[in-house]
Amino acid sequence: MLHYQLRNPSDRTLHSYARVRRIRMDEAHRTLELSLDDSHIDPNSILDTHLQVPPFLPVGAHETAGLELRVPRRISKLAKGERGAAPKMQLQDLTGFQTIALKIAYSDTPFYYKPGRESIGQQLRAWAKGRVELTHSAEEIGWRPHQIPPGSAP
Repeated sequence: MLHYQLRNPSDRTLHSYARVRRIRMDEAHRTLELSLDDSHIDPNSILDTHLQVPPFLPVGAHETAGLELRVPRRISKLAKGERGAAPKMQLQDLTGFQTIALKIAYSDTPFYYKPGRESIGQQLRAWAKGRVELTHSAEEIGWRPHQIPPGSAP
């Protein structure tokens, strides 16, 4: 579990995504990338029309709100098949990161889904008035990197 404090210096309530929408591990740089937005979704993808409305966290004007992010120790991801074979599922350990990169979308108005118009993904991307990008070392956030013992539960 990662804990953040979101501070709103503006004169209006801001609404941010409150749940991770994408997890990527850049193994070459040992960076865990957490996206609390949907800017990574291709507007022409079928995913764009089947997204769920995320939970949002309102942060009052000149106030601070706690954001807790649940991050699994490992994830299943699609890996390329060998020599044209079908992709296969692969477990990826997320515990060995040295840096965490966080991207959070926000707006000064609540999000209201409007059925029958653009896709939900298009509406969410249009709703976002800005994005905050934070980068921290594992030490700064109190993370103690470790490896998952073989055969242990996720």
